[in-house]
Amino acid sequence: RGWSEMFERLRSYKEEQGHCYIPAGDEENRDLRTWVRVQRRHRVVREQNVNGEETRFQSPLTDSRIAALDSIEFDWTPLRGPKRKMSGPSKDDWSKLFDEMRERGISEEAEAKDHWFAGKRSFQEEEEELKEWADADVMDLWQMGDEDDDGDEW
Repeated sequence: RGWSEMFERLRSYKEEQGHCYIPAGDEENRDLRTWVRVQRRHRVVREQNVNGEETRFQSPLTDSRIAALDSIEFDWTPLRGPKRKMSGPSKDDWSKLFDEMRERGISEEAEAKDHWFAGKRSFQEEEEELKEWADADVMDLWQMGDEDDDGDEW
């Protein structure tokens, strides 16, 4: 699939879901999740190229592709490192929600739903999964932009 087609899928996903975070358990959009991850990596490599750092590859991510992703409020650095962003409700929001729950009769002694938390994968688990990929698999994903029809050279 070409870059433009994957971008349109991401745009549709964002319209439906309100965000560009494809969860690990979403098998229907597994390829889109991988594509999103690759775009973030392309951006890092592009910045390294621009800064004169030596890299194994040149990034196929063009100004127009960055602008397209920015137009749908694509998050380039989700929940990671020094640029980590807080997402979700603030502590004040949670306090208000908790107060509302108490007003409705939900006990303070209520226990967390451990079965819900148990099914969530950590970021480290996802990183380990990526380490298992063969170089050929990574190159296939890297070169997806080569099949594009938007006229951008890389």
